[in-house]
Amino acid sequence: MTPLARRLPRELRNNLGKYLGIFLGIFLLMTGSIALTSGFLLAAHSIGRIIESMRDEYAIEDGRVTTSFEATGAQLKAAEDAGGAPTYTYSFTFNDRDPSVADRTDAEEDMVDALTDADARVDDLIDADSNQGIGYARNDVDGDSMMWTTLLDIIIVIMAFVFVVLTDATIEEESAIIGTLLASGYRKREIVLHYLALPAVVGILASLLGCALDVTVFTEPMRNLYYGSYSLPPFHVYWSWEIFVECAVVPAVALILITLVGLLRKIGKTPLQFLRHEASGKADTKRGLQLPERMGFVSRFRLRVFLRNLGNFATFFVGVAFASLLLLFGLAILPTMTHYADNLETSLVAAHQYTLKAPLELEGTDEEREQWAALDRLQSVDGTLLTAAEDAEDELDDAADVAQEPAETAMASPSAASMQAASDALEKAQDKKDALYARLDDIADALDCDRDEVIDLIDDASGIDTDNDDIHPVNTTDNGTEKIAQAEKYAVYQLQYDHGEGNGTETVTVYGVSPDSRYWKDLGVGDGHVMFGGGLVDKFGWKDGQ
Repeated sequence: MTPLARRLPRELRNNLGKYLGIFLGIFLLMTGSIALTSGFLLAAHSIGRIIESMRDEYAIEDGRVTTSFEATGAQLKAAEDAGGAPTYTYSFTFNDRDPSVADRTDAEEDMVDALTDADARVDDLIDADSNQGIGYARNDVDGDSMMWTTLLDIIIVIMAFVFVVLTDATIEEESAIIGTLLASGYRKREIVLHYLALPAVVGILASLLGCALDVTVFTEPMRNLYYGSYSLPPFHVYWSWEIFVECAVVPAVALILITLVGLLRKIGKTPLQFLRHEASGKADTKRGLQLPERMGFVSRFRLRVFLRNLGNFATFFVGVAFASLLLLFGLAILPTMTHYADNLETSLVAAHQYTLKAPLELEGTDEEREQWAALDRLQSVDGTLLTAAEDAEDELDDAADVAQEPAETAMASPSAASMQAASDALEKAQDKKDALYARLDDIADALDCDRDEVIDLIDDASGIDTDNDDIHPVNTTDNGTEKIAQAEKYAVYQLQYDHGEGNGTETVTVYGVSPDSRYWKDLGVGDGHVMFGGGLVDKFGWKDGQ
């Protein structure tokens, strides 16, 4: 065994803390990064294979075409009378399921021409690539795969850079030993291999362990990221040598090559330069760097320290920048999702959505229908307008009450003073009446009607005792007995299915229907029995009796 080979175990024992830190830091970081990335890519690859197999196993269309036909038959005539001109949507598949883009485009154009020649009006044609229902899941997986691959590449480059800095520091520390070995006849290749051993061992072991963990541990959680959002067939792992090379071979080779380049740059000195500790090139800096005296001693000292340790500061800068990037990304997730939720709320098609909890009287008298319809219409106006009208009415009532006494006095004892007092009180009451009319006009403008109609709406709505809990809204649409009889009550409840292992929950909607339902036939429910859709059963892996 050569002295270099004997020196390596002794060096590991003597600097156990140093190398243990390297092992726990770089090795575990590299292992975890490879395991997570490889696990995700393997899950994404398997999902992609499953999606591709769905096209043939489940006869997923290559496209769909919508046509309009002339209504010549009795059935089409009846459909037109009921709901207008009918449209028909047809799904089609090519005999060749993998044609080129040009061939597929030509075939679709020929199909449209053939339908047009046959007097069918083609309204729309959607290719499979343009159908989000077919391609969105695959596009989502592919986009995330690119992100994970890029993140792994960044981490590998950073770790390689760290190894370069560590080996540089080791070579500078052991410069005299390297010079002695070179002077004793050792070749530079042997010394390079000696200092390359640790990065190579760490890179290879981390790559192998990471790939082993991806199959056994991380593939299942990674697939839950998509099976919780998409309804897909049962999951199966499909091995990929391409992913193995990308996540195991390439990172290890990149780590070794980058470290090797740094070593060759450092070892390219003469034995005498190593013995003089000139391998780092700092000696020249110490002797030749001249700084202006006007900078002051402290400033010159700080600048010299920075220049002599430029590599260390560069490493520190890159590390802090990358860590800050990850921290910023993590902290930005929550406000980003909150902002998305707020925008989603404001983008609803209606300002308000109601779930009716109080009983609704489907049948009611014509008077009751008019009262509730008037109330609904008034409540569609800005609440401040209604409040202003109520305040104006209260002020008018108060003014009328005040004017009643002077009016009675003037009638009982007519005089100039009593007549003037009655006139002033009536004038104030008239002002309040004008103010009320102005508020009613504002409501009329909002409802696009006249003042008299607003007064009628208020009179009708005032007939409802809204404080009586026994009075419930009525169906203000005159559906008639026949249409009302078509309505059927059902219950809706939402269950939260726990995916386990910290993978979140998924909402499953449960419907309860009447035993004699006219719309749900032959379900076999009741007496504690439930019915599940086949897709739901396959997705969650449920079995009979579970």
